[in-house]
Amino acid sequence: MILSGHQPNYLPGIVRFHKIACSDMFMFCPRMQFEDGSWHNRNYIAGPTRPLLLSVPVKHGHGQSSEDAQIDYSQPWQRKHIGSIRQAYQKRPFFALYFPVLELLIREKYASLARLNIALMDIIMTWLGIDTSITFDTGVPESDSKTGYLINMCKRACADGYLSGVNETYVNLQQFKDAGLSHSYQKFVHPVYDQGTPAFVENLSAIDWLFNVGPQAAEVVREWRHVD
Repeated sequence: MILSGHQPNYLPGIVRFHKIACSDMFMFCPRMQFEDGSWHNRNYIAGPTRPLLLSVPVKHGHGQSSEDAQIDYSQPWQRKHIGSIRQAYQKRPFFALYFPVLELLIREKYASLARLNIALMDIIMTWLGIDTSITFDTGVPESDSKTGYLINMCKRACADGYLSGVNETYVNLQQFKDAGLSHSYQKFVHPVYDQGTPAFVENLSAIDWLFNVGPQAAEVVREWRHVD
């Protein structure tokens, strides 16, 4: 059984869902440290002339995890994000199919940033037809190294190996071998699709793919289970 895992991100790009789809089990890791200005609380959607960055404001606390990171609801970010998404995609072919539910989820108030991100990722996984088993990092022992923590995640989930993302080059492969676990890297080629613009823009939120391609995106997901 192959495990992968990651911090819950805000409206992640397609690459994150590719990683989940290529795994037998995916572990949400909200106990990891929150990094403001990272993909933990922001992402890009289509903009009038260039990609538009959506950021969720967070009340700052030193060394807090995503599970402890409190969203700043004194700022009107929900109205702004919903308005920006509507403006960007209301003329795209599958806007009406996904927007109402997306709007409801963004308008909700959540106990933490992690809860918001997990709710949004969960509905996107449903729309993409991803049936990977989901678990959480509750009870995973701490480690003095990133690779050590990945190994502990595997042991907690009773996994035989771990799938790392494209840019996770810090992994110590010998440590995995010594632990009796396999390791592989994600092989991802970004799908190209009609965005209604002359030039294609990669690495936007996966909602860009859904609004433009619709249920056909789930057909692509079914062909994704390819790892080293």
